Amino acid sequence: MSARFLKQENVTIEFQFVDVSDRSHAFARQSSRFHVSCGLAIEPLPAGSWDTHLHTFDPVKHPYEPDSPYFPPASSVQSALARMPADNYVFVMAMPEGMRPENVLESVAYVNSTLTSNGRKRQSRATVVLDFSTIDHTQLSALHSQGVRSVRIHTQGAVTKGLEGDEALKVYIETVARQIAPLGWTLDGQLKTEQWVKFAPFMKQLHSEIGIEFVGDHHFYLTAADYASEKYAAIIDLIESGAAWTKISGLTQRVGANQNLENMRLVSLGLASAAGGRRAVYGSDWPHVVSGGGSSEVVVFDEKAEAAQYRQWFGEELFRKVMVDNPARLYA
Repeated sequence: MSARFLKQENVTIEFQFVDVSDRSHAFARQSSRFHVSCGLAIEPLPAGSWDTHLHTFDPVKHPYEPDSPYFPPASSVQSALARMPADNYVFVMAMPEGMRPENVLESVAYVNSTLTSNGRKRQSRATVVLDFSTIDHTQLSALHSQGVRSVRIHTQGAVTKGLEGDEALKVYIETVARQIAPLGWTLDGQLKTEQWVKFAPFMKQLHSEIGIEFVGDHHFYLTAADYASEKYAAIIDLIESGAAWTKISGLTQRVGANQNLENMRLVSLGLASAAGGRRAVYGSDWPHVVSGGGSSEVVVFDEKAEAAQYRQWFGEELFRKVMVDNPARLYA
């Protein structure tokens, strides 16, 4: 177990990697291993705020794929609601779940049965990974009624076997896009920045033809060093074309080797501001798994402090768009 620190002028977030080998009960054994020294005001999020990217895991009820690249500890929807500051949530399937959406659908149903602290009914949606070689429109419609609004494409793990190479991946993207576009769903990509850039003309064409929109996970995997680069410009152009949205998420994975939050300010603000600030949403990426090498580690830190950092960077008007207005439109 090791500790690292995120530093910004008014914020220090200490976070630790927690290795838990008893995967079925690991989450219950975690304690609050974060420390925040924060000059920023940790204010409640605006009413109606969304967290559009988090995961729940139950390896006992929903066993992991045996060839998953990582094996996270159990993390329940009840724990998510107790910890996270948003009102509404989008649960996203991760690689250990393969192509079985039962766990996220159960999380969505649970959240939709609960109220916020102000007595408002919560809303929840799902982003899923599906086997499009077997699914039909009737099944997709049933998933829509259960809250699914997006399909995720991974670039590693069991779910992408047979998709090696750009051409195979492009064929798969188009196949999925044409099946989900009539439902108004988005196609969520956990792709490398270089793949987003390479596929951008193709995605714009699909958007023009069938109306499909794409969502780039985790800042499109841009790093601080990419700011003002050709890659960054291509991503901004893709967003402003109307073909793509960005998830402002996974900040702890993007800040760079020296763990300075300020490193990602320009990239985060640029992505959030593109297209008049109307095509960015926030995601916490809870429970912050370490996704590779067979890991069972999670990173524990204070999500409220992270949200406060975005609030300072964006200002109230843009912050409200990212947290409330945009996700309400995207996941209607």
